[in-house]
Amino acid sequence: MKAKQEIQIEAINLRTIKLNGYKLLSVYSKEYGLMKLSGSKLGGRSEPFVRNYFWISGGSNEIHNIKQSEFISHFKNLSLDLDKLTCAWQFAEFLEACSHFHEEKSPEIFNLFIECLTHMDTEEVDLQALSNYFLWQLSEYLGYKPHLTLCELESAECKLKQNPELEAWFDFEQGGVLCKGCSEKASTDSVRILPGIYKLLNSLDGANHNFKEKCKTGAVDFVNSLLKRYLQKHTSKKMKSLNISKQLK
Repeated sequence: MKAKQEIQIEAINLRTIKLNGYKLLSVYSKEYGLMKLSGSKLGGRSEPFVRNYFWISGGSNEIHNIKQSEFISHFKNLSLDLDKLTCAWQFAEFLEACSHFHEEKSPEIFNLFIECLTHMDTEEVDLQALSNYFLWQLSEYLGYKPHLTLCELESAECKLKQNPELEAWFDFEQGGVLCKGCSEKASTDSVRILPGIYKLLNSLDGANHNFKEKCKTGAVDFVNSLLKRYLQKHTSKKMKSLNISKQLK
């Protein structure tokens, strides 16, 4: 974006900091991805998980000045449920930590975030299953998606490919799944995954992007912790939101 060019964006707030009468917003926009905006007199439009139109101009240090804003919508029911609010904060923090302020278009990530917040705001959902769906799709859109098999054997020879219910290993360093026969190739940063986990990971993959049709089997909580740890491998940040429920209580 040119320094003096004024543009309109559609964005959802991830985090807000008050600074000398101004508010510094970390937002995710449909047009430019992760951005930092600065403005005053924003009122409720600066609250987390509020969706706005912003008219902005270029600023220094990648912070853009808000010239005008218009409220679109918000997810009011999230604040009424601690578990849903915790989940939403985790989504926002992973989104911010794994993205970069490179101002590249990523409408898929924007739509994914809106979709998941909408599900939580309007209906009762399995939060672990929804979280698995969000983290898997986010890793795919960011280019971090785990390899479902790091085994070099042909499908006819690899027992895991033949039977997804077998024991396997997830290697965080190499970024994917090793069959038991290849476990000697695992790095020091890897964990054994119990039978069925490989099948559950496979259920997250594919063209069907309806999270309700995925993760219907057990152990979604283990997969959730696996995906969170995997994505954290790609950042240098410790996810504060993972303990937000304890802080709020």
